[in-house]
Amino acid sequence: MNRHRQALADEKALLLQQIALQRLDLHREVMHTEQLCQRLDRSLGVLWRLRRPLSLLGGVIAVYAARHPSRLMGGARRVVALWSALRLARRTFYP
Repeated sequence: MNRHRQALADEKALLLQQIALQRLDLHREVMHTEQLCQRLDRSLGVLWRLRRPLSLLGGVIAVYAARHPSRLMGGARRVVALWSALRLARRTFYP
């Protein structure tokens, strides 16, 4: 009977050690996930604070587009060209 209790105690110690390691791994994963989510949380916070000015800006752009559609398309082409140039530069210099 004494050997049986010793075997159970050994098994319990092994299981407790495995649980402790699993808790440590879980803690590491949670910390890693929190670090990944911090940037997204900051970005969403900025958008939330700027929601009113952005909505007003959308209205202004809509009125401007209704009055001057050709200028808006030219500006859109310039923005796309600038975006493409920035992507190319980033890929070239920071691979």
